[in-house]
This record gives sequence, C-alpha cells and structure tokens, in this order.
Amino acid sequence: MADLDKLVRRVEHPEFAKAYKRNKVKAVEDTVGRPLTAQEQEGVKALSHTKLKQVIKALRPRKAGPHPPE
Repeated sequence: MADLDKLVRRVEHPEFAKAYKRNKVKAVEDTVGRPLTAQEQEGVKALSHTKLKQVIKALRPRKAGPHPPE
C-alpha cells in the first residue's frame, strides 16, 4: 500500500493540479507509471481534480483503530 500513499501525496501536490489541467491522461499515466487503457482514459477525462483526490483517498485502506467496548 506504500504505492497508494505515494500516489495520494503526488495527487495532492499543487504541481500535479497544474499538469492535470493541461493533460489529465498524461498526468495520471505519469503518476501511475503505466499507460492507461481506453476505458480508464475516458474515466479520467470525466473526473475533476477534486473528485480524483476523493477517489484515491477512498481507495486507501482504513487504519484499524481501537474497538469500541462491547
């Protein structure tokens, strides 16, 4: 999951937002480290930068906290 944490940090970086506005698909491909499929490209084009951040945050596993008393 370290890769996902790196991805989150990179997507939240202000420079990423600028690159994302210029070319969404290229910015995501550079971050993920592989070319996107046609279906993924369509999805990326439909997302705003804010929504992309929300999606990536949702993918991160939750930290297990203390369990409530029974």
